[in-house]
Parts: sequence; C-alpha cells; structure tokens
Amino acid sequence: MRVAAIRYINTLPLIYGLEFHPGVDLVLDTPSHCFQKLIEDEVDVALIPIVGTQMHPEIRALKGLGIAAAHRTESVYLFATKPLDHLQTVLADPSSLTSVLLAKVILHEKFGNDPQFLSGTTENIHDVLRLFDAALIIGDDAILTDKSDYDHYDLVTEWYSITGFPFVFAVWAAKRTLLEDEREVFHQAYRHADENWERIYQIAARMLSVDIPFLKRYYNENLRYHLTRSDYEGLLRFLTLASDFGYLEKVRKDIWM
Repeated sequence: MRVAAIRYINTLPLIYGLEFHPGVDLVLDTPSHCFQKLIEDEVDVALIPIVGTQMHPEIRALKGLGIAAAHRTESVYLFATKPLDHLQTVLADPSSLTSVLLAKVILHEKFGNDPQFLSGTTENIHDVLRLFDAALIIGDDAILTDKSDYDHYDLVTEWYSITGFPFVFAVWAAKRTLLEDEREVFHQAYRHADENWERIYQIAARMLSVDIPFLKRYYNENLRYHLTRSDYEGLLRFLTLASDFGYLEKVRKDIWM
C-alpha cells in the first residue's frame, strides 16, 4: 500500500508504526502535496488537510484517527504587525490548505475582516512582515519561529474562543473505501506509537532541536490523535461557517468510512 504523510513532527504518532510495516511504502511531503499525490493516484492513502475532503467527490476519510487540537496547537500561528481587524494582506505558507481557510473563517467571524491572502515563502518572518501585514506559518516552522518580536495568535485558541469546539486539521484519506484489514493498518500503527512515546519524543527532538518538556506538552496537552464526537462536531461547525461565508461552495458531509 502506497501511503503519503505530512513531514512535520505532529504526524509522528500516526506514522511511527507505519515505518515498520512490511506492506506499507511510506513517502513524506507537505500537506498540500500529500493531497495532490492522492488526487493524482500516486498513492493509495494519504494524510491530508481536512479541507481536502471537500475538494474531491471520491475522497473518503478514515474515521477515528486524525490530528486535532482542543485549545491550542503551538504550531499554527498568525503573526501580525497590525490589529487583526485592520489586516489588509496576509502571506500564507504555500503548503497549507486547512489553516488558510481556518484563518479566513476566524478573521471574518471574530474580527469582521476579509484581508487578501497570498501564497509565498515565510522562511524569514522579518522580511515577510516588512511587506505584508501578517504571516500564516504552520507546522515545524511555526514551532521554531521567534515569537518575541511580533503579536502572534494560535489559530486553535482563536477558534475555541469563537465556538467552544476543538479543531480537526488532518485525516487519513483514500479515493475508495478501504478494506477492514487496510483500515486496521493505520489503527495498529497508532497503537504502536501510543506504546512508544519516549521514542517519539527522542525522534522529534532530533528533528527540531526542541526540548522534551515542550514535546510532552505538545503531544499530550495540545494535540490528540483519536477523534471524538466533539471533534466531529467542531469540524461540521467549521465547514458550515466556511460555506456560509462563501469560502466553500457546499459542505460535503458524507466523507467517512
């Protein structure tokens, strides 16, 4: 089975066990590229941004597993030089699909603002914020970006303040309904990871040069990988708002397998 997954440390609990599975050919890429690989049939299953489930009629998502956050992420930030209700331009990480839509929903709903979003490299926050009012940075880059010089907003914290719901960022997905034994591969991989947290902390620390206390908070307090009823309710709320505001044509609810 050909599988594509996102190459940030937040995916390690979902992919750690897959690396040892003899029937899985695993490739790592950015969120948007994982989605594209699935659409173009380069892989059988991909860990895709949740908004990708709304962008192709054949996509089905594996229920029960994903990447979600209840109150904060510490890896999806909007950095700004102006109050959020005065933003005119936002430069967004080109690898992001879901976080861009989330930022648009938050700015519209909470701040009454619909700034222009542009896609481009956000490697140097200082250069970016000399040219744009805000920058949307996600994943490992967001964790490592210095947060002392600019106002910064964790998008899940902002989302929770509006809705009281958690937020789902990514799910395993395919363009067909997976067989039961195929679905079990992913559930088994997460169970394997759940038994090896110390090993995951060590891998993540080497990847990003961040300390273990941060990683324990990140994986155990910020993120969760077993989706619950509240996660699905939050997802429906997000998609409904995005549709109401004109960012999605319609909400596709029949996405689970």
